[in-house]
Amino acid sequence: SDKEDDSVKWTSLEHNGVLFPPAYEPHGVQLMYDGRPVKLPAEAEEMATYFSQYLETDHMKKPQFKKNFFKAFKDILSEKDKNNKITKFDLCDFSLIQKHLKDKKEERKNRTKEEKDKEKLEKEMITKKYGWAIVDGHKQKVGNYLVEPPGLFLGRGDHPKAGIPKRRLMPEDVTLNLSEGAKVPECPVAGHEWGGIVHNNNVGWLATWKDSIKPEAIKYVWLGANSRVKGKSDIKKFSTAQNLKKHIKEIRETYTKEMKDEDDKIKQRATALWIIDHLALRAGNEKDDESADTVGCCSLRVEHIKWLKSYSELLMCCDRLFEASCCALCVCRNMIISPEFLLLKATHLPE
Repeated sequence: SDKEDDSVKWTSLEHNGVLFPPAYEPHGVQLMYDGRPVKLPAEAEEMATYFSQYLETDHMKKPQFKKNFFKAFKDILSEKDKNNKITKFDLCDFSLIQKHLKDKKEERKNRTKEEKDKEKLEKEMITKKYGWAIVDGHKQKVGNYLVEPPGLFLGRGDHPKAGIPKRRLMPEDVTLNLSEGAKVPECPVAGHEWGGIVHNNNVGWLATWKDSIKPEAIKYVWLGANSRVKGKSDIKKFSTAQNLKKHIKEIRETYTKEMKDEDDKIKQRATALWIIDHLALRAGNEKDDESADTVGCCSLRVEHIKWLKSYSELLMCCDRLFEASCCALCVCRNMIISPEFLLLKATHLPE
């Protein structure tokens, strides 16, 4: 994060801005509605095409995903077509669009060597232009120079906003960070201009914009992982971890003792430390109603924990995804559970 500290990250910074996905090109494949073909406005066709990509995935098992998509789909149809008669999701058949996508995928697989070489060369030219920045006179690799493309938001787990379309970002959405006096990059989208230019050498990002699904969430373009600026930040994090190692024995002795404290708050804090230490869970944080119900150590609930009869084995069943993790089930079959931790079974958790 750019909020780690306010130290000077660079003296001079130049780059070529960010790259935007190409404009949508309508394919003209029709949607079937109640058995009849319907020609969609370009904006609605684009949205239907994004949805068709997920027809054979587990997202179709999520009612919220389909509900959010169809609401947005009807809204754009009503806006672009006054004679729109598409009102029921169950009457929509996206199979023709899905077939078109499969055909295009197969067509891409069968490209000739010449076509592949041409595409490779084009990508190299793009990387040459956007993939590097000049930091304090040194050429440094850029991490992610392509802004997020439009599509359907997926989210983690049963996210309440899954299925909502992510709008197409334009240059006006993007703020660039450059050193004063540096040449402002040419806007790559004709007829548009950058949303803003700042000169802040206390942060390491090159460009930023607000997330289209959750505007309070800010997205950034950073220098690559091997860059000098990023390296300094990582060294600071690892130094903190190395320093923690010097005190880990004392910390473990303290929380083990505090797990038997008469004060419930102290006992809870000690238990949280035990879980973080032994299961390597993130601390976790509070979420609003519009965020996915992912959990970390401090947001675990009783429903997430089940005890085996032996008491010597712990099975933590996470019906929700752990914070920033793709693992939904944490099994600790060979872990020796401390007697202090097992005391919680008798006083705080159900069978």
